[in-house]
Amino acid sequence: MPTKTETALGQSPAEDRPSLTNQPGGTSLTPGHARIPDRGPILLEHGALTDTAAEVAYVRELTRAGWEILLTRADKKPDNIDMLKARGVRTAERTGFYLATSDPDLAEAYVRQHWANRDRETGAALSVGVRVGQGSGLVIVDADNDAEVGAWRAWWRANVGGDLPAATVSSPGVQDAAGAWVHKNGGHWYLQLPAGYLIPERAPAGVPVRGGDHQATLKVRDSYAVMPPSVRAEGPYRVTGKILPAPTAVLDLIDASASSVREPGEFDRATSDHPIDAWAASVTWDELLTEAGWTLHDVPERCGCPTWTRPGGSADPKSAVAHGDACDRGNDQLHVWSSTVQNDWGTSNLTKAQFVAHTWHGGDLAEALNGLGIDRPAGGTAVSAADLATSAASRTRVPGSWERIDLTDIVRGKAKPVVPVRWRRDDGLHLLYPGLTHSIHGESESGKSLLMQAEAVATINSGGRVLFLDYESDQFSVVGRLREMGADDEAILGLFDYRRPEDRPDANPTAWDEILAGDYALIIIDGVTASLGTFDLSGMSNDDVNAWTRALPRKLAEATGAPLVMVDHVTKSDDGRGRWAIGAQAKMADITGAAYTVEVIDQPRRGHKGKLRVRVGKDRPGYVRPRCAAKGREHMQVVGEVVVDGTDPDRLTLTMEAPATTLDADMPVTSKGTARDEDLMARIWAEIVRRRDEHTASNTGAEEFLFSQNEIESSVKGKSQRIRDHVKTLANEEYIEATGARFRLLRDHYVNPKAVSAEDLGQAGAA
Repeated sequence: MPTKTETALGQSPAEDRPSLTNQPGGTSLTPGHARIPDRGPILLEHGALTDTAAEVAYVRELTRAGWEILLTRADKKPDNIDMLKARGVRTAERTGFYLATSDPDLAEAYVRQHWANRDRETGAALSVGVRVGQGSGLVIVDADNDAEVGAWRAWWRANVGGDLPAATVSSPGVQDAAGAWVHKNGGHWYLQLPAGYLIPERAPAGVPVRGGDHQATLKVRDSYAVMPPSVRAEGPYRVTGKILPAPTAVLDLIDASASSVREPGEFDRATSDHPIDAWAASVTWDELLTEAGWTLHDVPERCGCPTWTRPGGSADPKSAVAHGDACDRGNDQLHVWSSTVQNDWGTSNLTKAQFVAHTWHGGDLAEALNGLGIDRPAGGTAVSAADLATSAASRTRVPGSWERIDLTDIVRGKAKPVVPVRWRRDDGLHLLYPGLTHSIHGESESGKSLLMQAEAVATINSGGRVLFLDYESDQFSVVGRLREMGADDEAILGLFDYRRPEDRPDANPTAWDEILAGDYALIIIDGVTASLGTFDLSGMSNDDVNAWTRALPRKLAEATGAPLVMVDHVTKSDDGRGRWAIGAQAKMADITGAAYTVEVIDQPRRGHKGKLRVRVGKDRPGYVRPRCAAKGREHMQVVGEVVVDGTDPDRLTLTMEAPATTLDADMPVTSKGTARDEDLMARIWAEIVRRRDEHTASNTGAEEFLFSQNEIESSVKGKSQRIRDHVKTLANEEYIEATGARFRLLRDHYVNPKAVSAEDLGQAGAA
């Protein structure tokens, strides 16, 4: 924040530079601007900077905020010539984004050098970029087109939750020489790293962010993004959203990407007998790159390894470095410098097998290995992606089930609790937990499959992929039902992975490996009894059910991280039926998430409104039961009632309504299931409102009011854990909403559930 002796730009009063602040009395920031939290306006569009003095003030503000800035050309490449001139040198050991600077004086020199030989009147414009990574404290998600934006949106919903915020910067797109669009409707999401977070040394330059069949790119390090006020032939870079705090899920993605990168010498290829390594040792980078259309550059890397220029040529001839097996900098890997190739492939370091996959097989590693004819160690079948876990070239090590599990993150409170993320009730409660197994069971024609098909529609229409293993119906019936419930045809084709297995997964290892590597938001197994039969197992045997659970549902859930639902039947007689599906008790015991039973209140049918009742019989993580109705028979509580509206001949709609009463109308509970202290809740709410009012009084309204959990804990008297439970309850009940590490206020008033009737509660929930 500026000191008392600085202006809002962080400049001393002695500096004769124009103010860009939008504080009272300052210049209006139009047509667009975005803020670095707690630092004032930071991104300005072309129209807001009309002269060199304003541009100088702008880049000085950027660098004072810690951002590393570089000059770029109209073709998005770094303007090495002007940056070197501004530095007073003719050459440098490293150019490109390595010339980015956070020195305000040097950034100013860059701007003045840019205009030294250009005339603003001819339409020339300043073009700048920001280097991503630790120095700038910034990572950026780059999505070039509608498909990549859709992938990023799907990933956000599945891993962060809620709707994806608008892009911080909308890019103008790219046209080829004939005027055809190469990229269009893309954008950049600027994510500010939290204080104290260090990007792992092994993290790659770019990390793929996958959603459905497409992916965006998370730029982590060793790259940059062109930013406003830059203008290209296709148009200007526009400020369309906010600079966002990097969500924990993004930080986890960066950490996970670093853990998969191999250090030089970590594996000894010469001693590996894996077929992938044997193939890699038999082919040179020279052979692969030449065949792929790359050309050898005459200037090697400092380590002595050859550099190559990508197909089609490039302004910077060093598109990649092919490190040899003996090189301690790359250990027989290709390091890609070209941002074009990085964005296309989503990575900057590749093994030979990965290079073949991206060059000739659309990134499909299993297909590439099959094409190369590489056999499994056992012989006979081509190597699949799963085999890479045991390959020295894979750079990934899969621990065995008997190895010790690191509990540090759990004990230190860093591990996030597993909370439900799918199958939404109308009050916002979700019923399915990611990475865990669930059961939904009921009598024949009770609507259990219908409920899951409806959730499949909701998932694919929002950009998530669904795996549907159908043991009871057929593709014609299922697709017809999906379309009847409003599924988009393109979503069905691109995001609905439908399969009808008639044997065990190991009968088709390639397909099984493809599934285990899939990026699914939901998995449905429709027909448990029939699925058990494909394993020659019985649903009446606890041992058989345990074996099947480990081999199929649990393995799928743990490998993909998706909620998995098993659709099953109950006994014909309801006498002693209890909470179980038909068959062995292990069906309930083996569930790691929640178990639900479906009952028919009014049979759904065409031209009629039907109603189903859903009860919870098991909730291992414990986030669903506290928000269910009073306990019923056999420890089964009503989760909700589903209205199945078939009155529209062209559309079938399903809505799950919350029950009329909470777990105990006389003693409301927190989201954790503990007793709720309404006096504490009132004090927490009063503190949030006080902070909001204080913010409103001291702010022009352009900056959104956000608060942290720590701020509430430090201001409200009580035990920290109890305060955290109650803050989380406010979030679950949609009074507040998490955004990164902070919260935003959603409602103006808090309703004490003890003081109102069930009818009043329903009205408050709709407010």
